[in-house]
Amino acid sequence: MNIKNIFVSASLGLSVGILATIAYFNLVHTQNGELDSNKNDIAQPLYWVAPMDANFRRDKPGKSPMGMYLVPVYANDQQGDSPGTISIHPNVINNLGVRTGIAQKRAINEPISALGIVEYSQDTLVNIHPRVEGWIESLYVKAQGEYVEKGEPLYALYSPELVNAQEEYLLALNRANKSLGDAAKSRLSALQMPEKAIAELAKNRKIQQNVVFYAPQSGFIDNLNIREGFFVTPSNTLMSIGALSEVWINTQIMARQSGSVKLDMPVSISLEYLPNEVFSGKIDYIYPTLDAGNRTLRARVRVANPDYLLKPNMYAKVNIDTSDVENKHELLVVPLESVIRTGKQNRVVLALGDGKFKSVEVTLGSVFSEYIEITQGLEALDEVVVSAQFLLDSESSVSSDFMRISVDTGDQGQQKTGDMTERKGIKMDMDMDMSGGDWTHATIVKVMLDERKLTLNHGELRKWGMPGMTMDFMVASHIDMLTLRENMQIHIQVVKTDIPMYTVNTVHIMTNDDADAKPTPNPSAGSHLPKPVDENMSATSDHKGHAQ
Repeated sequence: MNIKNIFVSASLGLSVGILATIAYFNLVHTQNGELDSNKNDIAQPLYWVAPMDANFRRDKPGKSPMGMYLVPVYANDQQGDSPGTISIHPNVINNLGVRTGIAQKRAINEPISALGIVEYSQDTLVNIHPRVEGWIESLYVKAQGEYVEKGEPLYALYSPELVNAQEEYLLALNRANKSLGDAAKSRLSALQMPEKAIAELAKNRKIQQNVVFYAPQSGFIDNLNIREGFFVTPSNTLMSIGALSEVWINTQIMARQSGSVKLDMPVSISLEYLPNEVFSGKIDYIYPTLDAGNRTLRARVRVANPDYLLKPNMYAKVNIDTSDVENKHELLVVPLESVIRTGKQNRVVLALGDGKFKSVEVTLGSVFSEYIEITQGLEALDEVVVSAQFLLDSESSVSSDFMRISVDTGDQGQQKTGDMTERKGIKMDMDMDMSGGDWTHATIVKVMLDERKLTLNHGELRKWGMPGMTMDFMVASHIDMLTLRENMQIHIQVVKTDIPMYTVNTVHIMTNDDADAKPTPNPSAGSHLPKPVDENMSATSDHKGHAQ
Protein backbone atom coordinates (compact mmCIF):
# COMPACT_ATOMS: atom_id res chain seq x y z
CA MET A 1 0.00 0.00 0.00
CA ASN A 2 2.79 2.37 0.86
CA ILE A 3 4.66 1.45 -2.28
CA LYS A 4 1.55 2.12 -4.34
CA ASN A 5 1.02 5.58 -2.78
CA ILE A 6 4.66 6.42 -3.36
CA PHE A 7 4.37 5.39 -7.01
CA VAL A 8 1.19 7.47 -7.50
CA SER A 9 2.77 10.51 -5.86
CA ALA A 10 5.88 10.21 -8.00
CA SER A 11 3.79 9.90 -11.15
CA LEU A 12 1.76 13.00 -10.27
CA GLY A 13 4.91 14.99 -9.50
CA LEU A 14 6.50 13.96 -12.78
CA SER A 15 3.37 14.93 -14.74
CA VAL A 16 3.16 18.33 -13.08
CA GLY A 17 6.83 18.93 -13.83
CA ILE A 18 6.43 18.00 -17.48
CA LEU A 19 3.38 20.24 -17.85
CA ALA A 20 5.15 23.15 -16.16
CA THR A 21 8.16 22.74 -18.42
CA ILE A 22 5.98 22.69 -21.53
CA ALA A 23 4.07 25.77 -20.36
CA TYR A 24 7.32 27.63 -19.62
CA PHE A 25 8.81 26.94 -23.02
CA ASN A 26 5.55 27.88 -24.75
CA LEU A 27 5.49 31.18 -22.86
CA VAL A 28 9.13 31.95 -23.65
CA HIS A 29 8.62 31.05 -27.28
CA THR A 30 5.53 33.25 -27.52
CA GLN A 31 7.32 36.22 -25.93
CA ASN A 32 10.37 35.77 -28.16
CA GLY A 33 8.14 35.53 -31.16
CA GLU A 34 6.37 38.76 -30.24
CA LEU A 35 9.70 40.50 -29.69
CA ASP A 36 11.02 39.27 -33.02
CA SER A 37 7.81 40.33 -34.70
CA ASN A 38 7.99 43.79 -33.13
CA LYS A 39 11.61 44.07 -34.08
CA ASN A 40 10.91 43.14 -37.67
CA ASP A 41 7.99 45.58 -37.81
CA ILE A 42 10.28 48.37 -36.65
CA ALA A 43 13.37 47.60 -38.64
CA GLN A 44 12.11 46.14 -41.91
CA PRO A 45 11.63 48.79 -44.61
CA LEU A 46 8.31 48.85 -46.42
CA TYR A 47 9.98 49.98 -49.63
CA TRP A 48 12.76 52.19 -50.98
CA VAL A 49 12.00 55.58 -52.52
CA ALA A 50 13.90 58.14 -54.64
CA PRO A 51 14.91 61.19 -52.57
CA MET A 52 13.61 63.66 -55.19
CA ASP A 53 10.66 61.68 -56.60
CA ALA A 54 8.30 60.09 -54.09
CA ASN A 55 6.53 58.18 -56.90
CA PHE A 56 9.67 56.22 -57.78
CA ARG A 57 9.56 53.21 -55.43
CA ARG A 58 11.36 49.86 -55.39
CA ASP A 59 11.25 46.79 -53.15
CA LYS A 60 15.02 46.71 -52.65
CA PRO A 61 17.96 49.16 -52.38
CA GLY A 62 19.30 50.78 -55.53
CA LYS A 63 19.62 54.10 -57.30
CA SER A 64 17.06 56.57 -58.67
CA PRO A 65 17.01 57.71 -62.33
CA MET A 66 19.04 60.73 -61.19
CA GLY A 67 21.76 58.47 -59.78
CA MET A 68 20.92 59.13 -56.12
CA TYR A 69 20.71 56.27 -53.61
CA LEU A 70 17.19 55.16 -52.75
CA VAL A 71 16.27 55.58 -49.09
CA PRO A 72 14.22 53.19 -46.94
CA VAL A 73 10.69 53.94 -45.75
CA TYR A 74 9.53 52.22 -42.53
CA ALA A 75 6.14 51.46 -41.07
CA ASN A 76 5.18 53.56 -38.07
CA ASP A 77 1.99 54.06 -36.11
CA GLN A 78 0.88 57.56 -37.12
CA GLN A 79 -2.65 57.51 -35.80
CA GLY A 80 -3.61 60.97 -34.58
CA ASP A 81 -0.99 62.78 -36.70
CA SER A 82 -2.13 65.46 -39.15
CA PRO A 83 -1.98 64.73 -42.90
CA GLY A 84 1.52 64.78 -44.30
CA THR A 85 3.30 64.02 -41.01
CA ILE A 86 6.19 61.63 -41.55
CA SER A 87 8.24 59.75 -38.96
CA ILE A 88 11.91 59.07 -39.50
CA HIS A 89 14.20 56.79 -37.54
CA PRO A 90 16.89 58.67 -35.59
CA ASN A 91 19.65 56.86 -37.49
CA VAL A 92 18.24 58.11 -40.79
CA ILE A 93 17.96 61.64 -39.38
CA ASN A 94 21.59 61.44 -38.32
CA ASN A 95 22.74 60.15 -41.71
CA LEU A 96 20.77 62.79 -43.60
CA GLY A 97 22.52 65.52 -41.63
CA VAL A 98 19.21 67.14 -40.66
CA ARG A 99 19.70 70.49 -38.93
CA THR A 100 16.99 72.76 -37.58
CA GLY A 101 16.51 76.43 -36.78
CA ILE A 102 14.00 78.41 -34.75
CA ALA A 103 11.42 80.84 -36.11
CA GLN A 104 11.99 83.94 -34.02
CA LYS A 105 11.17 87.61 -33.95
CA ARG A 106 14.06 89.92 -34.77
CA ALA A 107 14.55 93.61 -35.40
CA ILE A 108 16.48 93.16 -38.63
CA ASN A 109 18.91 95.99 -39.17
CA GLU A 110 21.12 95.16 -42.10
CA PRO A 111 22.17 97.05 -45.23
CA ILE A 112 20.24 96.67 -48.44
CA SER A 113 22.36 94.95 -51.06
CA ALA A 114 21.65 95.94 -54.65
CA LEU A 115 23.13 95.98 -58.12
CA GLY A 116 24.41 99.25 -59.53
CA ILE A 117 25.68 100.43 -62.93
CA VAL A 118 28.32 103.17 -63.18
CA GLU A 119 27.42 106.04 -65.52
CA TYR A 120 28.78 109.41 -66.47
CA SER A 121 27.47 112.21 -64.31
CA GLN A 122 24.86 113.87 -66.51
CA ASP A 123 25.81 117.19 -64.89
CA THR A 124 29.21 117.09 -66.62
CA LEU A 125 28.38 115.20 -69.84
CA VAL A 126 28.46 117.40 -72.97
CA ASN A 127 27.03 116.28 -76.32
CA ILE A 128 28.61 117.89 -79.41
CA HIS A 129 26.20 118.86 -82.24
CA PRO A 130 26.94 121.07 -85.29
CA ARG A 131 24.77 124.15 -85.85
CA VAL A 132 25.13 123.91 -89.65
CA GLU A 133 25.27 121.25 -92.33
CA GLY A 134 28.66 120.34 -93.72
CA TRP A 135 31.44 117.82 -94.22
CA ILE A 136 34.04 116.67 -91.71
CA GLU A 137 37.35 117.58 -93.34
CA SER A 138 39.63 116.71 -90.41
CA LEU A 139 39.08 114.68 -87.23
CA TYR A 140 41.57 115.26 -84.41
CA VAL A 141 40.25 112.58 -82.03
CA LYS A 142 40.40 109.12 -83.50
CA ALA A 143 39.04 106.78 -80.86
CA GLN A 144 36.41 106.61 -78.15
CA GLY A 145 37.90 106.94 -74.68
CA GLU A 146 40.59 109.47 -75.59
CA TYR A 147 41.16 112.18 -73.01
CA VAL A 148 41.03 115.78 -74.22
CA GLU A 149 41.73 119.05 -72.43
CA LYS A 150 39.44 122.02 -72.70
CA GLY A 151 40.35 124.04 -75.83
CA GLU A 152 41.92 121.16 -77.78
CA PRO A 153 40.76 120.83 -81.43
CA LEU A 154 38.12 118.17 -82.10
CA TYR A 155 37.28 118.42 -85.83
CA ALA A 156 37.34 120.76 -88.84
CA LEU A 157 34.10 121.37 -90.76
CA TYR A 158 33.47 122.71 -94.25
CA SER A 159 30.04 124.30 -94.45
CA PRO A 160 28.75 126.53 -97.28
CA GLU A 161 26.44 128.19 -94.75
CA LEU A 162 29.39 129.19 -92.58
CA VAL A 163 31.28 130.47 -95.63
CA ASN A 164 28.33 132.69 -96.61
CA ALA A 165 28.05 134.02 -93.04
CA GLN A 166 31.75 134.95 -93.09
CA GLU A 167 31.32 136.80 -96.41
CA GLU A 168 28.47 138.83 -94.93
CA TYR A 169 30.63 139.75 -91.94
CA LEU A 170 33.56 140.84 -94.13
CA LEU A 171 31.22 142.88 -96.33
CA ALA A 172 29.92 144.75 -93.28
CA LEU A 173 33.47 145.36 -92.03
CA ASN A 174 34.62 146.68 -95.42
CA ARG A 175 31.67 149.09 -95.53
CA ALA A 176 32.40 150.19 -91.96
CA ASN A 177 28.75 149.62 -91.14
CA LYS A 178 28.76 148.93 -87.42
CA SER A 179 25.16 147.79 -87.13
CA LEU A 180 25.51 145.33 -90.03
CA GLY A 181 28.85 144.20 -88.67
CA ASP A 182 27.43 143.47 -85.23
CA ALA A 183 24.51 141.55 -86.78
CA ALA A 184 26.83 139.49 -88.97
CA LYS A 185 29.10 138.71 -86.02
CA SER A 186 26.14 137.66 -83.89
CA ARG A 187 25.05 135.29 -86.67
CA LEU A 188 28.51 133.67 -86.72
CA SER A 189 28.35 133.20 -82.96
CA ALA A 190 24.87 131.72 -83.26
CA LEU A 191 26.21 129.22 -85.80
CA GLN A 192 28.76 128.27 -83.10
CA MET A 193 31.81 129.53 -84.97
CA PRO A 194 34.59 129.76 -82.34
CA GLU A 195 35.39 133.26 -81.03
CA LYS A 196 39.03 132.64 -81.91
CA ALA A 197 38.07 132.05 -85.55
CA ILE A 198 35.83 135.14 -85.65
CA ALA A 199 38.66 137.30 -84.25
CA GLU A 200 41.08 135.89 -86.83
CA LEU A 201 38.56 136.60 -89.63
CA ALA A 202 38.19 140.19 -88.51
CA LYS A 203 41.96 140.61 -88.32
CA ASN A 204 43.05 138.90 -91.56
CA ARG A 205 39.89 139.61 -93.60
CA LYS A 206 40.29 136.10 -95.11
CA ILE A 207 37.45 133.57 -95.29
CA GLN A 208 38.14 130.24 -93.59
CA GLN A 209 36.86 127.37 -95.72
CA ASN A 210 37.40 124.77 -92.97
CA VAL A 211 36.48 125.92 -89.50
CA VAL A 212 38.08 124.13 -86.52
CA PHE A 213 35.91 123.40 -83.48
CA TYR A 214 37.37 122.91 -79.98
CA ALA A 215 36.57 120.91 -76.82
CA PRO A 216 34.26 122.90 -74.51
CA GLN A 217 35.53 121.02 -71.42
CA SER A 218 38.10 118.47 -70.32
CA GLY A 219 37.05 114.82 -70.27
CA PHE A 220 36.88 111.53 -72.09
CA ILE A 221 35.49 111.08 -75.59
CA ASP A 222 32.36 108.95 -75.70
CA ASN A 223 29.86 108.09 -78.47
CA LEU A 224 32.24 109.01 -81.27
CA ASN A 225 29.92 108.79 -84.28
CA ILE A 226 31.89 110.50 -87.06
CA ARG A 227 34.86 109.91 -89.32
CA GLU A 228 36.63 112.16 -91.83
CA GLY A 229 34.46 112.78 -94.87
CA PHE A 230 31.14 112.32 -93.06
CA PHE A 231 28.29 114.68 -93.97
CA VAL A 232 26.66 115.95 -90.78
CA THR A 233 23.56 117.95 -89.89
CA PRO A 234 22.40 119.64 -86.67
CA SER A 235 20.42 116.49 -85.78
CA ASN A 236 23.60 114.41 -85.52
CA THR A 237 25.43 113.83 -82.23
CA LEU A 238 29.06 113.93 -83.30
CA MET A 239 30.52 112.88 -79.96
CA SER A 240 30.18 113.31 -76.20
CA ILE A 241 32.71 114.48 -73.63
CA GLY A 242 32.30 113.25 -70.09
CA ALA A 243 34.25 114.04 -66.95
CA LEU A 244 34.97 111.13 -64.61
CA SER A 245 36.04 113.05 -61.53
CA GLU A 246 32.53 112.32 -60.28
CA VAL A 247 30.20 109.55 -61.46
CA TRP A 248 26.65 108.38 -60.92
CA ILE A 249 25.72 104.83 -59.92
CA ASN A 250 22.16 103.94 -60.83
CA THR A 251 21.01 101.30 -58.35
CA GLN A 252 18.17 98.80 -58.71
CA ILE A 253 16.30 98.12 -55.46
CA MET A 254 13.55 95.56 -54.96
CA ALA A 255 10.16 97.23 -54.62
CA ARG A 256 9.48 95.64 -51.22
CA GLN A 257 12.66 97.29 -49.86
CA SER A 258 11.84 100.73 -51.23
CA GLY A 259 10.30 101.91 -47.96
CA SER A 260 13.69 101.69 -46.26
CA VAL A 261 15.51 103.88 -48.81
CA LYS A 262 15.82 107.60 -48.08
CA LEU A 263 17.74 110.55 -49.55
CA ASP A 264 21.28 111.19 -48.27
CA MET A 265 21.64 107.64 -46.91
CA PRO A 266 25.30 106.58 -46.79
CA VAL A 267 26.26 104.00 -49.40
CA SER A 268 29.33 101.79 -49.78
CA ILE A 269 30.32 100.50 -53.22
CA SER A 270 32.63 97.64 -54.13
CA LEU A 271 33.85 96.25 -57.45
CA GLU A 272 34.74 92.70 -58.40
CA TYR A 273 38.07 93.71 -59.92
CA LEU A 274 38.99 95.70 -56.78
CA PRO A 275 37.79 93.49 -53.92
CA ASN A 276 39.76 95.39 -51.27
CA GLU A 277 38.65 98.86 -52.39
CA VAL A 278 35.49 100.41 -50.92
CA PHE A 279 34.00 103.66 -52.27
CA SER A 280 31.66 105.89 -50.33
CA GLY A 281 28.75 107.96 -51.52
CA LYS A 282 25.22 109.10 -50.74
CA ILE A 283 21.83 108.59 -52.32
CA ASP A 284 21.39 111.72 -54.39
CA TYR A 285 18.03 111.05 -56.04
CA ILE A 286 15.20 108.48 -55.89
CA TYR A 287 13.30 108.09 -59.12
CA PRO A 288 9.52 108.50 -58.81
CA THR A 289 8.64 105.45 -60.95
CA LEU A 290 9.72 101.81 -61.07
CA ASP A 291 11.73 100.35 -63.91
CA ALA A 292 9.24 99.00 -66.48
CA GLY A 293 11.44 96.02 -67.32
CA ASN A 294 12.14 94.41 -63.94
CA ARG A 295 9.85 96.40 -61.60
CA THR A 296 12.66 97.69 -59.39
CA LEU A 297 13.06 101.08 -57.75
CA ARG A 298 15.94 103.12 -59.13
CA ALA A 299 18.06 105.27 -56.87
CA ARG A 300 21.00 107.43 -57.93
CA VAL A 301 24.23 107.50 -55.95
CA ARG A 302 26.78 110.29 -56.48
CA VAL A 303 30.36 109.15 -55.91
CA ALA A 304 33.69 111.00 -56.12
CA ASN A 305 36.09 109.29 -58.53
CA PRO A 306 39.42 111.16 -58.47
CA ASP A 307 41.50 108.17 -59.66
CA TYR A 308 39.05 107.14 -62.41
CA LEU A 309 38.69 103.64 -60.91
CA LEU A 310 34.92 103.67 -61.42
CA LYS A 311 34.32 103.33 -65.14
CA PRO A 312 31.06 103.88 -67.03
CA ASN A 313 28.92 100.76 -67.71
CA MET A 314 30.69 98.82 -64.97
CA TYR A 315 28.63 96.72 -62.54
CA ALA A 316 29.01 97.59 -58.86
CA LYS A 317 27.81 96.01 -55.63
CA VAL A 318 25.96 98.61 -53.60
CA ASN A 319 25.25 98.37 -49.86
CA ILE A 320 22.85 100.95 -48.47
CA ASP A 321 23.16 101.63 -44.74
CA THR A 322 19.64 101.62 -43.25
CA SER A 323 20.67 101.87 -39.60
CA ASP A 324 19.13 105.35 -39.31
CA VAL A 325 15.68 104.22 -40.46
CA GLU A 326 13.19 104.90 -37.70
CA ASN A 327 10.44 102.62 -36.37
CA LYS A 328 12.21 99.33 -36.91
CA HIS A 329 9.73 96.56 -36.02
CA GLU A 330 10.44 93.02 -34.97
CA LEU A 331 9.72 90.55 -37.76
CA LEU A 332 9.11 86.81 -37.57
CA VAL A 333 11.99 85.34 -39.55
CA VAL A 334 13.49 81.94 -40.37
CA PRO A 335 16.85 81.07 -41.93
CA LEU A 336 16.83 81.82 -45.65
CA GLU A 337 17.79 78.27 -46.67
CA SER A 338 14.82 76.73 -44.86
CA VAL A 339 12.26 77.96 -47.43
CA ILE A 340 11.28 75.73 -50.35
CA ARG A 341 9.89 77.71 -53.30
CA THR A 342 7.68 76.20 -56.01
CA GLY A 343 5.54 77.70 -58.75
CA LYS A 344 2.40 77.56 -56.58
CA GLN A 345 3.63 77.59 -52.99
CA ASN A 346 6.29 78.59 -50.54
CA ARG A 347 6.71 76.15 -47.66
CA VAL A 348 8.97 74.98 -44.86
CA VAL A 349 9.38 71.63 -43.11
CA LEU A 350 8.34 71.77 -39.44
CA ALA A 351 10.23 69.61 -36.94
CA LEU A 352 7.50 68.33 -34.61
CA GLY A 353 9.72 66.34 -32.28
CA ASP A 354 10.17 62.57 -31.76
CA GLY A 355 11.45 62.22 -35.32
CA LYS A 356 8.27 63.64 -36.91
CA PHE A 357 8.22 66.24 -39.66
CA LYS A 358 5.61 67.99 -41.77
CA SER A 359 5.61 70.41 -44.73
CA VAL A 360 3.55 73.56 -44.13
CA GLU A 361 2.70 76.46 -46.40
CA VAL A 362 4.03 79.92 -45.50
CA THR A 363 3.64 83.44 -46.82
CA LEU A 364 6.91 85.31 -47.33
CA GLY A 365 7.78 88.92 -46.62
CA SER A 366 11.06 90.81 -46.79
CA VAL A 367 14.24 88.97 -47.79
CA PHE A 368 17.49 89.64 -45.96
CA SER A 369 21.01 88.26 -46.37
CA GLU A 370 20.54 85.38 -43.90
CA TYR A 371 16.85 85.47 -42.98
CA ILE A 372 13.46 85.75 -44.64
CA GLU A 373 10.30 87.16 -43.10
CA ILE A 374 7.30 84.87 -42.56
CA THR A 375 4.03 86.81 -42.50
CA GLN A 376 1.73 83.79 -42.24
CA GLY A 377 2.02 80.06 -41.56
CA LEU A 378 4.41 79.94 -38.58
CA GLU A 379 4.58 81.18 -35.02
CA ALA A 380 7.50 82.25 -32.88
CA LEU A 381 9.63 79.36 -31.54
CA ASP A 382 8.46 76.92 -34.23
CA GLU A 383 11.32 74.61 -35.20
CA VAL A 384 12.04 74.37 -38.94
CA VAL A 385 14.45 72.20 -40.91
CA VAL A 386 17.32 74.10 -42.55
CA SER A 387 19.32 71.18 -43.95
CA ALA A 388 18.02 68.18 -45.94
CA GLN A 389 14.50 69.67 -45.85
CA PHE A 390 14.17 69.19 -49.59
CA LEU A 391 14.31 65.42 -49.13
CA LEU A 392 11.83 65.45 -46.26
CA ASP A 393 9.44 67.68 -48.19
CA SER A 394 9.38 65.36 -51.20
CA GLU A 395 7.76 62.70 -48.99
CA SER A 396 5.61 64.88 -46.72
CA SER A 397 4.17 66.98 -49.56
CA VAL A 398 2.52 63.93 -51.13
CA SER A 399 -0.24 63.86 -48.49
CA SER A 400 0.20 67.06 -46.48
CA ASP A 401 -2.56 69.64 -46.00
CA PHE A 402 0.28 72.19 -45.63
CA MET A 403 -1.27 73.59 -42.44
CA ARG A 404 0.61 74.26 -39.24
CA ILE A 405 -0.54 72.10 -36.31
CA SER A 406 -2.20 74.38 -33.76
CA VAL A 407 -2.33 73.60 -30.05
CA ASP A 408 -5.77 75.24 -29.83
CA THR A 409 -9.05 73.52 -30.60
CA GLY A 410 -12.51 74.83 -31.31
CA ASP A 411 -12.64 77.57 -33.94
CA GLN A 412 -9.13 76.93 -35.18
CA GLY A 413 -9.85 73.25 -35.52
CA GLN A 414 -13.00 74.03 -37.49
CA GLN A 415 -11.04 76.41 -39.70
CA LYS A 416 -8.49 73.68 -40.34
CA THR A 417 -11.20 71.25 -41.39
CA GLY A 418 -12.95 73.82 -43.55
CA ASP A 419 -9.79 74.75 -45.41
CA MET A 420 -8.71 71.16 -46.06
CA THR A 421 -10.26 70.88 -49.51
CA GLU A 422 -8.88 74.19 -50.66
CA ARG A 423 -5.38 73.34 -49.43
CA LYS A 424 -5.41 69.96 -51.13
CA GLY A 425 -6.55 71.61 -54.33
CA ILE A 426 -3.51 73.85 -54.22
CA LYS A 427 -1.25 70.86 -53.69
CA MET A 428 -2.77 68.98 -56.59
CA ASP A 429 -2.25 71.90 -58.94
CA MET A 430 1.32 72.15 -57.80
CA ASP A 431 1.98 68.47 -58.38
CA MET A 432 0.47 68.65 -61.84
CA ASP A 433 2.75 71.54 -62.75
CA MET A 434 5.78 69.75 -61.34
CA SER A 435 5.08 66.57 -63.30
CA GLY A 436 5.88 68.41 -66.54
CA GLY A 437 9.46 69.15 -65.52
CA ASP A 438 12.57 67.44 -64.27
CA TRP A 439 14.70 67.87 -61.13
CA THR A 440 18.46 68.05 -60.89
CA HIS A 441 21.25 69.72 -58.96
CA ALA A 442 23.25 72.66 -60.28
CA THR A 443 25.96 75.21 -59.53
CA ILE A 444 25.32 78.86 -60.41
CA VAL A 445 28.00 80.12 -62.79
CA LYS A 446 26.53 83.54 -63.60
CA VAL A 447 23.49 85.59 -62.54
CA MET A 448 21.97 87.88 -65.21
CA LEU A 449 19.41 90.02 -63.37
CA ASP A 450 18.43 92.25 -66.28
CA GLU A 451 17.62 89.29 -68.54
CA ARG A 452 16.27 87.03 -65.73
CA LYS A 453 18.70 84.31 -66.75
CA LEU A 454 21.07 81.95 -64.94
CA THR A 455 24.13 80.24 -66.35
CA LEU A 456 24.15 76.85 -64.60
CA ASN A 457 26.50 73.89 -64.47
CA HIS A 458 23.74 71.32 -64.05
CA GLY A 459 23.37 67.59 -63.69
CA GLU A 460 21.61 65.23 -66.07
CA LEU A 461 18.01 66.02 -67.16
CA ARG A 462 16.76 62.56 -68.05
CA LYS A 463 13.30 63.71 -69.18
CA TRP A 464 14.81 65.28 -72.27
CA GLY A 465 17.90 63.04 -72.55
CA MET A 466 20.14 66.00 -71.70
CA PRO A 467 23.54 65.20 -70.11
CA GLY A 468 25.11 67.42 -67.49
CA MET A 469 26.56 70.61 -68.98
CA THR A 470 26.89 74.38 -68.57
CA MET A 471 24.13 76.40 -70.25
CA ASP A 472 21.75 79.36 -69.82
CA PHE A 473 18.25 79.01 -68.32
CA MET A 474 15.38 81.46 -68.10
CA VAL A 475 14.12 82.04 -64.52
CA ALA A 476 10.40 82.02 -63.67
CA SER A 477 8.97 85.38 -62.62
CA HIS A 478 8.01 84.25 -59.09
CA ILE A 479 11.63 83.47 -58.13
CA ASP A 480 13.53 86.25 -56.33
CA MET A 481 16.85 86.37 -58.17
CA LEU A 482 18.48 88.62 -55.56
CA THR A 483 18.75 85.57 -53.29
CA LEU A 484 20.86 83.75 -55.89
CA ARG A 485 24.63 84.21 -56.09
CA GLU A 486 27.49 82.81 -58.15
CA ASN A 487 28.96 79.45 -57.03
CA MET A 488 25.78 78.70 -55.02
CA GLN A 489 24.73 75.02 -54.90
CA ILE A 490 21.02 74.57 -55.68
CA HIS A 491 18.35 71.99 -56.51
CA ILE A 492 16.21 73.07 -59.46
CA GLN A 493 13.06 72.02 -61.23
CA VAL A 494 13.36 72.67 -64.97
CA VAL A 495 10.35 72.99 -67.29
CA LYS A 496 10.17 73.48 -71.02
CA THR A 497 8.13 76.55 -72.00
CA ASP A 498 6.57 77.69 -75.26
CA ILE A 499 9.62 79.74 -76.10
CA PRO A 500 12.62 77.71 -77.30
CA MET A 501 14.36 77.71 -73.94
CA TYR A 502 14.33 75.77 -70.68
CA THR A 503 13.07 77.60 -67.59
CA VAL A 504 13.96 77.17 -63.91
CA ASN A 505 10.58 76.92 -62.18
CA THR A 506 11.63 75.99 -58.63
CA VAL A 507 14.84 76.66 -56.69
CA HIS A 508 16.01 75.18 -53.42
CA ILE A 509 19.24 76.64 -52.00
CA MET A 510 21.42 73.81 -50.73
CA THR A 511 23.50 74.01 -47.59
CA ASN A 512 26.85 72.27 -47.22
CA ASP A 513 25.12 69.32 -45.63
CA ASP A 514 22.74 68.98 -48.56
CA ALA A 515 25.60 69.05 -51.04
CA ASP A 516 27.44 66.08 -49.51
CA ALA A 517 27.00 63.02 -51.67
CA LYS A 518 27.04 60.44 -48.87
CA PRO A 519 27.15 61.58 -45.24
CA THR A 520 29.32 59.54 -42.92
CA PRO A 521 27.26 57.57 -40.37
CA ASN A 522 27.91 58.30 -36.71
CA PRO A 523 29.02 55.00 -35.12
CA SER A 524 28.01 56.16 -31.65
CA ALA A 525 24.50 57.22 -32.63
CA GLY A 526 22.97 53.87 -31.72
CA SER A 527 23.93 54.11 -28.06
CA HIS A 528 21.07 56.47 -27.25
CA LEU A 529 18.46 55.60 -29.87
CA PRO A 530 14.99 54.69 -28.57
CA LYS A 531 14.50 51.90 -31.14
CA PRO A 532 16.78 48.99 -32.08
CA VAL A 533 18.31 48.82 -35.53
CA ASP A 534 19.03 45.55 -37.29
CA GLU A 535 21.47 44.71 -40.07
CA ASN A 536 19.04 45.72 -42.80
CA MET A 537 18.87 49.20 -41.36
CA SER A 538 22.66 49.45 -41.07
CA ALA A 539 23.10 48.41 -44.68
CA THR A 540 21.11 51.39 -45.88
CA SER A 541 21.89 53.95 -43.20
CA ASP A 542 24.42 55.78 -45.35
CA HIS A 543 21.96 56.40 -48.14
CA LYS A 544 21.02 60.04 -48.31
CA GLY A 545 17.28 60.59 -48.48
CA HIS A 546 14.14 60.55 -46.36
CA ALA A 547 11.75 58.07 -44.83
CA GLN A 548 8.24 57.85 -43.61
